[in-house]
Amino acid sequence: MAIVAVVLAFRLHTLHVPPGPILFIKHYIGYVLWAAIQQLVLQCFFLSRSLRLFPDPKSAVALASAMFAVAHMPNPILTFICWICGLASCLFFLRYRNLVPIAAAHAILGISIAITIPGPVDHNMRVGLGYLTYVDKSALVEVGKSPLVTKTVVSAKP
Repeated sequence: MAIVAVVLAFRLHTLHVPPGPILFIKHYIGYVLWAAIQQLVLQCFFLSRSLRLFPDPKSAVALASAMFAVAHMPNPILTFICWICGLASCLFFLRYRNLVPIAAAHAILGISIAITIPGPVDHNMRVGLGYLTYVDKSALVEVGKSPLVTKTVVSAKP
């Protein structure tokens, strides 16, 4: 899916990657760690507690993935993707009990979203207040043209 998304974004001219592999790694290494932490929380916190509440594993998976999706609100793109991928990752975890491939898939999918979907569409993958207060800085043509930035000119002469 990630390769298809990258090729499609390249053809649509929406692909935005850091120039060079070193900058790419520097830019996204933190996200790889963050993806692993999110999977750890989803599987070892939400899913394990949901399994205690429901005797049926499918119900526990549904609850855990719903909570994972809600954590990504109000971003509609991430909320939907996290709900679907949360379902899949919980089911894979119940079957294989291994976080590493799930965290790797999460990182690959997240990075592919980050480099293929334009920032103004998904608000650069922000959630919560960050999503609601997002300002597209690339749309600002000139410094000082933003409605949020005002310049005060103080004259030295009376």
